[in-house]
Amino acid sequence: LLGDLPQSDRLYIGIKTITVLSGEGGLIPENLVILPFPSLNLKGLIKFIKWDDESRRGGIGQGAITLLFKEFDDVIFYKYLSYLDPPFDEAANKIANLQLSNAPREKYTDVLTKLSITTTQFLQELKDKEIKDAKAFPEQQIKEA
Repeated sequence: LLGDLPQSDRLYIGIKTITVLSGEGGLIPENLVILPFPSLNLKGLIKFIKWDDESRRGGIGQGAITLLFKEFDDVIFYKYLSYLDPPFDEAANKIANLQLSNAPREKYTDVLTKLSITTTQFLQELKDKEIKDAKAFPEQQIKEA
């Protein structure tokens, strides 16, 4: 989970994310997707969002939530991907409703901040559990006979 990125990197990530979405022929993945951004040494945990909106072309609105992480941290994301679905689903539903109600930007920030906090806490719990489990079964050196 990263702090501020330069505007050019954010633009690149947004374009790549939406390009992947638009390249799927209108099909929106229901589950989380991990997308690499190799030039930035990052990966993104992405939840695509789709909602009915008669005011938009085709009668639907689309968007995405992208949570960035460093490539070397990706094992835990792959391992626990299904556990991360519920908080992302909740955030996606809230964002779709905010879109429909033309909510101010601050409301989106609140939803995304809560998602970030929830995800960070969950990942810390998983990390602590993995460390505890590793200590419970320490590697033993094998003596040669």
